[in-house]
Amino acid sequence: MTRWSLGTLFAVILLPLAVLLGFGKLTYAMVYAVMVSGVLITLVPRVALVAWILSFGFYLPYPTSLLTLYPYDVAAAALFTAVLWRAMVGNEPLWQRSPFDLVFVGLILATGLATLFAYDPSLSVIPLARILIIYAMYRTVRWLGLRLSITTLLVGFVVWVALLGLINASTFVLLGGGVRVFGTASVGFEMLAITAFSVATVYAIWDRIGWRRWLFTLSAVVMTGGVIATQARGPLLAMMIMAVIILFISAREARRQNRSDVRRHVAQWVTTILLAIGAGAVLGGAVLTDWWSRVERLIVSIGDPQGTIRLRLILWDAALQAWQAAPITGIGPGNFKIVEDIVPGVRGHYMWYFVHWMSPHNVALQLLAETGIVGLAAILAVAWRGLSISSSTARLLRMTALYPTALAILALHIAFATTLFFMRAWTFEVGAHLFALMFGLAAALWERQRRRVETVTH
Repeated sequence: MTRWSLGTLFAVILLPLAVLLGFGKLTYAMVYAVMVSGVLITLVPRVALVAWILSFGFYLPYPTSLLTLYPYDVAAAALFTAVLWRAMVGNEPLWQRSPFDLVFVGLILATGLATLFAYDPSLSVIPLARILIIYAMYRTVRWLGLRLSITTLLVGFVVWVALLGLINASTFVLLGGGVRVFGTASVGFEMLAITAFSVATVYAIWDRIGWRRWLFTLSAVVMTGGVIATQARGPLLAMMIMAVIILFISAREARRQNRSDVRRHVAQWVTTILLAIGAGAVLGGAVLTDWWSRVERLIVSIGDPQGTIRLRLILWDAALQAWQAAPITGIGPGNFKIVEDIVPGVRGHYMWYFVHWMSPHNVALQLLAETGIVGLAAILAVAWRGLSISSSTARLLRMTALYPTALAILALHIAFATTLFFMRAWTFEVGAHLFALMFGLAAALWERQRRRVETVTH
């Protein structure tokens, strides 16, 4: 379609809207706009993809009689429909063999097996459906990743999360630094920040263009400020771990690739991080008193658990007790919310009242408790396969223009594997959609590289 015909099409679409607004029919105009948007999102995969990623930034749960819907669930359904329609019309298969099929099938079967032996199977239906949705969206992202620019997609994701972080940080400062601010994404911002920060850090070190490196560096700083605004220590710890890992990998690869500019960028990042830690230690107690007190409690908790750290350890102990009650298949997906009915002994702790409705805040322990050894082995296999494929792709793309993108995807999978053991959400809410996004992009880049190699060799 030419630009002229595309412009004409949009003019025809917008004309009724302009007429309705001109006659003051605001309600009809809004209905028409929603209908047109729905059609575009459903029929145009690129529009649906943008809508899906933007929806990550809005935590707007809508409870129904069966389940709670979120904007990203609705956007995911629209994106899947758009891709399925395009694949059918264009005779382009959506279900070709991919590098993560086996491990995803293993995770689905493990969750299904745990559902069969669940204490309350009715609570396991939605978690099982979530795993199926993750696989469907993984397939959808992979299909798109084979046709669109993966780098552009990652950059857009970083910019969007940086904007959310800027809103959080600005609100935090305006409120005097005494209120925890999660913004429109709510607690989902934690997982968004961890993943987008990892990508931004890679590009800030490896991009060859100066102004883009500064843009990514600023994005990483803003996202860090957004996490500080939440006063959540888990994601900040994850971001620090990822920064160290990315700097280590970059320094090693810079030597291998003889990239003196990258070595210089690594040195600059190390210096900046050390200065930031020093400034935080000096100014934290005077300016960010609430946040600094939480950091101090985290440090003290290494030897004497206090506050929410102590509560988290109570949850972890409850998860282990639940696993001991059903070590092979677990107590059932979604059944940890009634763990006190399954393992009455957990009620004995005098602080159980404060945590009885929470998740274990540990993906590995939650899956161990709810799906047993089988489920834990399945998610670890998924994580290992992700690391294997993404690291293999990065090695193959070494010394090419796509290496920063390959390294960014590897960083995403390192973040996934690392945070399985101390963060709460990779299989539900926005974390599930990020799960599908990172694995879909990894599969797409790996398959692109494989096809390029096959083309060259033949």
